[in-house]
Amino acid sequence: MKRLFCFFFKRFFCIFISIFFAGIALNTVAATKIDKRLYSQNGWIDDIKIKALPALNNIGLQGYFEQRFMIANKANKQKIVKLKIVCSDNNEFHNPSEFSKTIVVPANSMVNTAVYVNSPFLYYHKLDIEIDGDFYQGNEDFGIHIVLTKEWEPLFLLSNRVDGDLSKFPFSENRRRGNRHTSTKITFDVDSLSENFLAYTTFNALIFTQKEYEEFPSKVKSAIEKYVELGGNLVIEEAKIPTKTDGKLGQCKFKVLLYGKIFYCPVKFKKLEKGVDDLLISTLRSTTTARTGKKSFPIILKNPINNTVLVSIIVVFALIAGPVSFIYLAIKKRKILIIWITPVVAVIFSSMIIIYSVTAEGLHARIRAVSYTFLDENKQLATTLGVHGYYCPIVPKSLQYDNNCEIISTNHSYFHFKNNAHSIDWTGEQLLTDNWIKPRIESYLRIRKSEKRLEKLSIVSQDREKLVVINGLGTALKELAVRTKDGSYYKSDSVIKAGEKATLKKAKKLKKYVNFIPYTSVMQINTGTEKFRSKITVCYKFLRDGSYFAVCEKSPFLKHGITENIFSIDLNEESFVYGILKNDGGRK
Repeated sequence: MKRLFCFFFKRFFCIFISIFFAGIALNTVAATKIDKRLYSQNGWIDDIKIKALPALNNIGLQGYFEQRFMIANKANKQKIVKLKIVCSDNNEFHNPSEFSKTIVVPANSMVNTAVYVNSPFLYYHKLDIEIDGDFYQGNEDFGIHIVLTKEWEPLFLLSNRVDGDLSKFPFSENRRRGNRHTSTKITFDVDSLSENFLAYTTFNALIFTQKEYEEFPSKVKSAIEKYVELGGNLVIEEAKIPTKTDGKLGQCKFKVLLYGKIFYCPVKFKKLEKGVDDLLISTLRSTTTARTGKKSFPIILKNPINNTVLVSIIVVFALIAGPVSFIYLAIKKRKILIIWITPVVAVIFSSMIIIYSVTAEGLHARIRAVSYTFLDENKQLATTLGVHGYYCPIVPKSLQYDNNCEIISTNHSYFHFKNNAHSIDWTGEQLLTDNWIKPRIESYLRIRKSEKRLEKLSIVSQDREKLVVINGLGTALKELAVRTKDGSYYKSDSVIKAGEKATLKKAKKLKKYVNFIPYTSVMQINTGTEKFRSKITVCYKFLRDGSYFAVCEKSPFLKHGITENIFSIDLNEESFVYGILKNDGGRK
């Protein structure tokens, strides 16, 4: 029997060792073959050629980084190609974050596409590729490598025509520390500038000459305007000064465009007075780097767990596991059983605490959402800033947002994202997976968004005492205040349902304050001849002629990201809309 066992053992052991080393050899050959095919961007992989196109920059800390690709298909059938940019906090790619997109490439054609990387992960990159389900592992030699600038170093984008080196131009507020600007110059044709505002969000300011800005394609101009409206800055050197401006800074005059500014410099940028650059970094920083947390933006307003109950359970456990058990066993002369009774009682009472906590807190997701939207009905443009706070006992598989949203998580940073891998899939809408929110931990997302929208508030009729309107904002309005073109104020006395006609009564100048977005330190909006600046409140008195302010039941412009039906959601939402009436609120 022993000899038989040794016979089979030796043969099975030899077979196992042979298979093991054969597998290693095959994997090595396959990996070598894949690597050789992938390393060169000039080569073809399964009738597909992929080339990384020049990026606007390779440094950054805030916003999104845009990496564009050219994909050519020489096959006679369509190919499904998945591009995956993999980032990590070290060269070994432990806990990698992934940013991917799946593209259908028609037969015998070429497609240009872009993948966006969230800024805290702009470090150590490689590209993985899937073609019709076949995986090709990449490495850092594909031309995608981004480094991080320091948080206190603002980043400017200059074209080659701008005569100036901002890396040698210290900004005054940090001159003592010796910090300097970081600048990136465009090294390719302006026609290659992005048509998506997300590509510019990593920059504090864009600097162009008047002539070249006029030559930009209309879609590029539109993307730059969105970037400015959401807190960016545009500087035009040797510019024609508009007749109407909102302020002056040194030799420059500027116009406020929602949350950002356009600076018109009559001279070359390098000839500006020192200190002029201070304002260039202020607005974007205020809408992106402000902190959000439990104190400033609590998700759970009242703790559902009663601490008295928990303390009572613990006290009862201490009594039963201690003196009660000891005295009882002493009477029965069975003290030895204390070593069994104590752990059993501990398990029972621990289970009671867990059951009570789960029962009291529940398994439903809690979301607190606040958003502020500037709606220009004439341009059909809605610009929204918002914050979404999540508290989920059970984390959903993903969060889904529009692909024109800039999502900024306040729960991680470049310096603290070890074991905190994140992923975004850009195939359809922006799909956030892996660690954007964590179980039973308050997680926050700051969101900026600009898009074309058709919602509006229609004026049916107006007289001295009342104003009749139709709510076309797509949601019920808790409060509504309107200032018509003639300067008259009107206010609703009740909730106006979506699509409902309502009569507003004439009111005196309104002075009521309402809650505003609490996560930002500075907000600024151009309202024609008036501007307002506020920390946590906004006032009706800043309504300009032909505008309105609405407190909405829910946001028609920014939805929370949980789309799974298995979750019960407790939603606490505040939404405010500052609207410019169609044709400036003229009478109909």
